[in-house]
Amino acid sequence: MMSPSAPPTGSPQSMGASTPGWPLGSRGRRTCRNGRPVLVQLRPVLVVLVVALGTCEAFGPSPVQPLCRRVVHRRAPGHSLPVTTMRRLAADGGQPGDSEEGDTQDAAQDDGVSSADQRAVSGRDQRETGVASKPGFLRLAARRFRDDPLGHLAIPFVAALVGWVTNKLAVEMIFYPLEWTGIPLRRFPENPFGLFGWQGIVPAKARVMAGRIVDMVTTKLINVKEVFGRLEPTVVGRLMAPEVELMAQGIAAEALPGPVAKLARDVVAGMPSESLQQLRQIEHHMLEGLTRDMQKQLPNILDIRHLVVEELSREKHVLVNLFQRVGREELRFLVNSGSYFGFLLGLVQMVAWLFCRAWWTLPLGGTIVGLATNWIALKFIFEPVQPMSLFGGRMVLQGLFLKRQPEVSKEFADYMSEHVLTSEKLWHAILEGPKSATFHSLLDVRLRRAVRAACSVLGLDSTVIPFEGICNAVRRRLPSHIGVLHAYTDRTLGLQKLMREKMLLLNTKEFEGLLHPIFQEDELTLIIAGGVLGCIAGVVQVWLSGRNDRGGDGG
Repeated sequence: MMSPSAPPTGSPQSMGASTPGWPLGSRGRRTCRNGRPVLVQLRPVLVVLVVALGTCEAFGPSPVQPLCRRVVHRRAPGHSLPVTTMRRLAADGGQPGDSEEGDTQDAAQDDGVSSADQRAVSGRDQRETGVASKPGFLRLAARRFRDDPLGHLAIPFVAALVGWVTNKLAVEMIFYPLEWTGIPLRRFPENPFGLFGWQGIVPAKARVMAGRIVDMVTTKLINVKEVFGRLEPTVVGRLMAPEVELMAQGIAAEALPGPVAKLARDVVAGMPSESLQQLRQIEHHMLEGLTRDMQKQLPNILDIRHLVVEELSREKHVLVNLFQRVGREELRFLVNSGSYFGFLLGLVQMVAWLFCRAWWTLPLGGTIVGLATNWIALKFIFEPVQPMSLFGGRMVLQGLFLKRQPEVSKEFADYMSEHVLTSEKLWHAILEGPKSATFHSLLDVRLRRAVRAACSVLGLDSTVIPFEGICNAVRRRLPSHIGVLHAYTDRTLGLQKLMREKMLLLNTKEFEGLLHPIFQEDELTLIIAGGVLGCIAGVVQVWLSGRNDRGGDGG
């Protein structure tokens, strides 16, 4: 039996005596010296903690969230206690419960918040964070889907459209515009981008890519010196002989007055047939000897690298057309795959949107779709290099580009032989290219010998012949007469057939290393461009959906 003068066990007096530094309030809770509860004093710190924990809700519910809500919603001192709490205290003799059950009941009814109110608060917290939390996250996601089924079902289709559009734009940005377009505040040499401007990746890097093409052609496919060795000097002499006579007449008309030139032609025409035959033999001997000299000195007179690089970088559409023709199927797959992979990623994005309504999920999803679709498509184009058998050989996986080796070989050989390595361009490079001085030296030597021999047949003094003027005149006129060799040169060199056969003989790994580095020049730029375009599409989607703010139920 308790003494009347002794304070009851658990009363503020008895507890305060046991802990003199921490007085107790009227409800048996620890208070500061100013009489305010300790939790109220620490409330600002706890609020910050609650905000931090609320931010983390996007990664899953925390077991301390109910405690944090209990602290945040606790009433400040001076507020009247709920009626239910007063009645319970009266039934307990005015003493707060010391048991864990009493604390739990007191915490649940401390603010007079009913179970329905607590559920409302929980729902409000979920809406504020945009994340569904356990145990009702599935129900909340289902409710959101029921409230707007079409809006949610549209997400994968929008993602498919975004994937297709971004891939289409990315492919267009590979090739166009041919020239840099934008505000020329700052440009980076041989790079497609600059400050406020863009140039197609292939046109911007035309010289680099053309250099790689010519290295591949000259090291893997053809030997230029060996190929030019196929030209028959006798055939070249036979084809060029009439042109030499025309050049001789033109040079004589320039060097001599009109009547004298006519007299010289009449004299030559009236010569004995033996003398005319000797002159023709001199012509053929000069042309055949010049052809042999050229074949021996071909690396010194033909800069094949300069020819290809200048041709493809000067006429950028030629290089663009080459890539579009060779990689036609792969480029089509790259565009169309954006819709396939975009739809699959959109399903994931839709599920994520059901549970997390943060505004940034759509731009993030668009970025992922743009990056992933381009990356996956490029992987499918060039990998795996070696065929992989699955399901006992029922399915064989191999890069799409590698499967088309016969078709790609034909397309590449046809285009290069028709537009780049043509007889016209090859002879132009020999006669007027950066190494033409060596050819002119060979021509001068053969020409001087021929003129001296002709003077001997005609009975003329070769010492009075203006050799320098004759050589200069021949150099100037020769390019306009060389056209008679084009058909024969194209047919004899056979570059189209040779390149196609050599490409077909390459094994899969060699073939992949042949053209993949050319396409690989800016794969990273292509992937990043897809990600940027996808992010822009996601931002536009947020704007169109009216979810510019960082929260909202949206269901």
